[in-house]
Amino acid sequence: MARQDFTEDGSSDILFRSEVTDEVTYYDLFQGNVPSVNTIGFVDQAWLTIDTGNYVNGDLGAGYDDILWRSATTGEVVYWDMYKGKPISTVSLGAVDFNWLIISYEGASDFSGDGEDDLLWRNVNTGDVVVWNMSSGIVAGQYSLGAVDPRWTITNTGDFTGNGTDDILWRSTITGEVGYWNIQGGINQGFVSLGIIPLQWEVVATGDFSGDGSADLLWRNLLGGDVVLWDLDAGVIASERGLGRVGLDWEIFQANDYTGDGSDDLLWQHSTGQLVVWDFQAGQVAANFSLPRQPSDWFIA
Repeated sequence: MARQDFTEDGSSDILFRSEVTDEVTYYDLFQGNVPSVNTIGFVDQAWLTIDTGNYVNGDLGAGYDDILWRSATTGEVVYWDMYKGKPISTVSLGAVDFNWLIISYEGASDFSGDGEDDLLWRNVNTGDVVVWNMSSGIVAGQYSLGAVDPRWTITNTGDFTGNGTDDILWRSTITGEVGYWNIQGGINQGFVSLGIIPLQWEVVATGDFSGDGSADLLWRNLLGGDVVLWDLDAGVIASERGLGRVGLDWEIFQANDYTGDGSDDLLWQHSTGQLVVWDFQAGQVAANFSLPRQPSDWFIA
């Protein structure tokens, strides 16, 4: 299932906001094409776009991804319940102290395996990690996954083991070690180390680029721009392949299935605003294509 799919057409969409007009819009992608650009509201910049995810399983018989917001002044968390590409209601989940941050990467994660995406929180002072388990659009419960030294950062999330629940990727800012918490049914089964990697290499995205049901790791060298894919299978590194070197004036923004073929693709943006998608098939870049450019006051939300 494609993440960040507001229209349930099987292809991921791209959400934008204007810094000038407060307009919120998205590219409604279908198999790599942009048939429409849809404005869905105007939101003050004091509200931050935090994440997207399917917080209401069913959605009147469908599975549209919703949009999660947080107030930068009060800490209130709300989401837009999306249906057929438009918000039909705004649901408040309450206000939370700013010592707690929502950890989000390229679409929310389902840690309980119930088909609804959950919210992942971390306390910036203590390192505590807490999950809000979402059910039918409300917080059905909260549970702790443990506390980790703040020198370890949550780098991303993804179903690295292919068991149907998302895992949590960690990296040491001191040693460069990378590994993940293996989550099964909302329970932390323990830490799995994937090795120690020099800190000039950064995990810039996770996604199932090979289409085998396990999320993979995409690395980029911050000095030279080299891109490398770790293809994970059942939680271990099955292979490693270089995908080439890309100039540092290009930035990787998201990994989602923009073509609707079951493999995640990669969204790049140039410093000029140009957008390009790498279309992955079986872990290889099969093609790349450009998308319409937004005005300079627009940013990918």
